Amino acid sequence: MLNVLDIVRHVFWNDQLFDRDFLPPEADLEKCQITLADLATMTGAERIAVFQECGIHNSLHPVFLRALQRLTAVNGSGKIADNYMLHHHLSAHNWSPSLSSAHLLGYSFVNSEAFSTDKVDGPIPRPKGKMVLDSGGAISKTKYNGLLNQGATCYLNSLLQALFHISEFRWTIYQMPTGEEAEEKNDTGVKRTKSIPYALQRLFCLLQRGNEAVDTTELTESFGWSSTDSFIQHDVHEMTCKLLDNLENKLNHVQQSGKGDHSSHTKNNAISQLFVGVLENFVCVDEVGYHGSREELFYDLQLVVKNTTDIYTSFERFFQVEVLDGKNKYCLENNGKKSYHRAEKGVRLKLTPPILLLHLARFDYDIERGETKVLSRWDYYNNLDLSKYMPHASKEDTDYTLCSVLVHSGSDAGFGHYFCFLRCSDAWYRFNDEDVSPASLREVFGANFGGFKLNYWGSEVPNTTNAYMLVYIRTSQIGHF
Repeated sequence: MLNVLDIVRHVFWNDQLFDRDFLPPEADLEKCQITLADLATMTGAERIAVFQECGIHNSLHPVFLRALQRLTAVNGSGKIADNYMLHHHLSAHNWSPSLSSAHLLGYSFVNSEAFSTDKVDGPIPRPKGKMVLDSGGAISKTKYNGLLNQGATCYLNSLLQALFHISEFRWTIYQMPTGEEAEEKNDTGVKRTKSIPYALQRLFCLLQRGNEAVDTTELTESFGWSSTDSFIQHDVHEMTCKLLDNLENKLNHVQQSGKGDHSSHTKNNAISQLFVGVLENFVCVDEVGYHGSREELFYDLQLVVKNTTDIYTSFERFFQVEVLDGKNKYCLENNGKKSYHRAEKGVRLKLTPPILLLHLARFDYDIERGETKVLSRWDYYNNLDLSKYMPHASKEDTDYTLCSVLVHSGSDAGFGHYFCFLRCSDAWYRFNDEDVSPASLREVFGANFGGFKLNYWGSEVPNTTNAYMLVYIRTSQIGHF
């Protein structure tokens, strides 16, 4: 198994690529026995502390984090031996920037291949009546641009592509008033904005009108990130909620400026109209006739993968009623007097949004191993019917169609690589950072279900490429793909 010394020796120990002054003596590295498996359980800040302890120069910390991400995504943290074959069957000690796997250390390529150069010019129209993907002909009909990976921003790239290709969301971003947003110079003297909506507008415009992969540095700097933060992998679910919440608050501030009311989830807020649904948490105590409920707003629903088989069994688990009895009876208080009763507690789906985001709980916590990845098979489908959970809603409100699949590749919770599949027009495409290519239905569905398979020697090995987030759009509002 590779330790810190092995990684430095096989990946970085090349006089043509790096100044040896940036690397510590081999004798110093031998003192650090931390393995790749150890590093996989650490946070980004903890890994950087290890690099500093080993005497690795600060300038190599970002590319070192990038290398660790790629190594574990392809091979897993506990299975890498010396001279292990990496991307494109390339040994680590033969690496160079000119080779096709140079992005192992963060060298980006602009590989968004043009399937057609036919592009429609003119103003960006709002889609009429339908939630149309790639609508209005404003995006090149068969050509899509990728996003450059800053180091460990593959998860952010996947999320941004999924959101960008929803035309109603794209139109909402373009309509945000950002004319007064200030630009400031960053450390390198380049003008940058601290406004997330403004940075997102500029990014979307480049994706829509450009012909090459787009840099996301301006957007991440508007988050308040440093260059080191861009090499630390964050959680997709958390990033989604923070981004949508920021945009929603921006719209609320504009709509209610001067009224003193900046409450979130305003009824006429375009972001909440697209993404926010309503759950009803309830408690029923039949013996005293008590029925209590509380509404809860959500951007996404988190579905359990462990011990479930597909999307519907996860929904069954989500809406399963819990019985409170025995030592866990429900407490009611009346005039200062407490009483305990048998009760039923659960959650109902009261209102679903046009764009339904489903976050799959692929990561679990083990008391001995820490955070682990759930690798069991879990199926999802092109069409989703939620009528069972909303019996009083119309069929138009409960039928959904799959439009995006965000995928995590890697056997470890702390490392791995993200990419996504998007339905664009009449076909599926794979968006993998800078690379954009057509995708088959097998790649979109079966290849990302997880589970186990037999290798060449007949041993059972896990499929470590799994769906992590699904984006469904209400079928009645799609119009066309």
